[in-house]
Amino acid sequence: MSESGQPLGDVSSIDDGDFAIVSSETLEPGTYLVKINSVGAGGAAARRVPAGERLPTAHEWIPSRFNDESVLRVEITRGGYQRFDFDLKL
Repeated sequence: MSESGQPLGDVSSIDDGDFAIVSSETLEPGTYLVKINSVGAGGAAARRVPAGERLPTAHEWIPSRFNDESVLRVEITRGGYQRFDFDLKL
């Protein structure tokens, strides 16, 4: 949140390559940095972990140029539907 109480961003899940930020109408117009993440267990199938055994380390499946080092930006304007497509060449 900004000092004025306005959201600085939003979060959405990705389902079959599609995403939607329903609350985009509440975002103030402006330029926003986009970060895309997909985190899961380091390639191992989900399983129960016996007591005393360590959990697998989380693995980021999306290259850092789309999250920690992202330069992706979108310009949010007032009102109406806005579509943003990101051509992720993994």
